[in-house]
Amino acid sequence: MRLFISIDQPIELRQQISQLMAQFDSTELSDHSELKATRCDQLHLTLAFPGEQPLNNLERIEQALDSLTIPRLTLNCAGIGHFNSGVLWLKVTPDPALLNLQTQLCHRLREAGIKLEERKYIPHITLFRHNERHRQSSLGLVQQKLDALFQYQTFSFELDAIWLKRSYLNETGACHEIISGFH
Repeated sequence: MRLFISIDQPIELRQQISQLMAQFDSTELSDHSELKATRCDQLHLTLAFPGEQPLNNLERIEQALDSLTIPRLTLNCAGIGHFNSGVLWLKVTPDPALLNLQTQLCHRLREAGIKLEERKYIPHITLFRHNERHRQSSLGLVQQKLDALFQYQTFSFELDAIWLKRSYLNETGACHEIISGFH
């Protein structure tokens, strides 16, 4: 099963972000139809991505998560960024407590024998995915247009739980299912 660990925003915040995304979708996508918006119910901040895991690893992952102390903190979001892979995202301020939580989480997962990618953690909420075709030529332009739309928008939310989720595909696309929550 394909697993990830995330922080979810309150539904009101996800709806607010989705409404801004829809404005971009309806006014700017005519020349950039190769963008796919993240659905409102799937907006989240990923802390770790164990990826494909056998079912027998699930208990070890849950034990690693259960051993964490989840700090109470306010997370702030402002500005747009992108990865060369084609992901356009809302920046989450890299609060030291958030970065420490993410580091501790990855350390505990690795101690439990779970393999994780080795890459710098950049806290973000994925807004759109850009397909392979024409990506490099238009990604910066799309980011500029998103920046203009989100320019005066800032978002804040409280971290009160982290979630172990499963991602799978069905006929309508990717779906996320909560396996466990940790407070």
